[in-house]
Amino acid sequence: MRRLKGAAEITAGLSAMYFIYSIQIIVFSLLYPLIEGRKEILALLPVMNDLRGDIFGSTGARMNTSLNIGEVRASSSSLVRLEAKPVSALTLLMSTTIIIVTFSYSLTLGERFNFGVMMLIGLIATLIATVILLPYTAFIVSEFFRRGWDPGNVMPSLVTGAGDLITLPTLVLAFFIVAHGIPSPAYPILALLLVSLSISIFIASILSGGSRTKRILKERTLVLAAIIVLQPIAGISMATFEEELAGRGLIHLVVAFIGVNGALASVAGVRLSVFLHLYGYRGVRGALTSISFDVLASAIPASLLVALVGYAFLPPGASFEVGLPGFLVTVMLATMAAVVLGLTISFSIALGAFKLNLDPDNVAIPLITTVMDVLGILVLYVASSIIAAI
Repeated sequence: MRRLKGAAEITAGLSAMYFIYSIQIIVFSLLYPLIEGRKEILALLPVMNDLRGDIFGSTGARMNTSLNIGEVRASSSSLVRLEAKPVSALTLLMSTTIIIVTFSYSLTLGERFNFGVMMLIGLIATLIATVILLPYTAFIVSEFFRRGWDPGNVMPSLVTGAGDLITLPTLVLAFFIVAHGIPSPAYPILALLLVSLSISIFIASILSGGSRTKRILKERTLVLAAIIVLQPIAGISMATFEEELAGRGLIHLVVAFIGVNGALASVAGVRLSVFLHLYGYRGVRGALTSISFDVLASAIPASLLVALVGYAFLPPGASFEVGLPGFLVTVMLATMAAVVLGLTISFSIALGAFKLNLDPDNVAIPLITTVMDVLGILVLYVASSIIAAI
């Protein structure tokens, strides 16, 4: 009964996340005419999506652990106060770094973005999103914990989905603030000031923060390098396989597919992190079995939901010739393969981090979501190729 409850909680969280992704599609359609041709914004969209999930997925995991070990009481305000300093410092530093890296990648591809505009839009959007997502994450974790649900089963889905949903609106709002509220000659100066401010806040947080804040900031900076290296691969993979996935009627599922599978893998990481904090390695094999059962059981209805909605809204020109049964098999096969890989990666990263005396909440979740973005696209492409060839 307990296992079924866990699987039901994960499924509920994933179902809510897919609903959020459906809204995201509508929002994107409405806002796109406002930013059409603004490559600075479009280039920031995928990396900012991933960054929101990385930072606030890890934040929610720490909140969940803090509640389970009795470090803080179950209220939104208490959790916000607990995480405000490390989240603010990390968000500004990581956003600044990822914007610089994205700009550098654009130069290698021959694009000519306005660096000042790109930095201002990215950091202003980051500040707006943080003000929204930090209390939202605290509310989700505290409310589900108080109601007897395991926040680790639902938090990754709801936080990741919400982060993806608000990324584009905050970028558009930041664009209008920059375009209509700031004189263009001031762009470079303000961009440099914001970069300096981000670095200063991060350093000040390490110097003035308590042991918990210092540990979070130091461990999370270790993850930054991996994110910078891995995340662009997801975009390259999507671009490489775009024609094949579009022809098979799957291109519109990519964001939802990698989001759902990333959330499933994150659920496994969050659950294992809590167990390791409470019990260490004692009984860990049983925990791995229980977590795997819950996640695999939840993947079945989640994949059906993604497949049915995806088939109902096939884009024009899609030529997936095997019909609904083949479409369902493709998505479900890809989902199960991605989940098995995700469980393996999630457990390995969480256990490895704990063995190295690093907090899995700070290290595991960001790496898991980033790796799953890359693997999810590859797995979906391979699965569709296999089914199409039969």
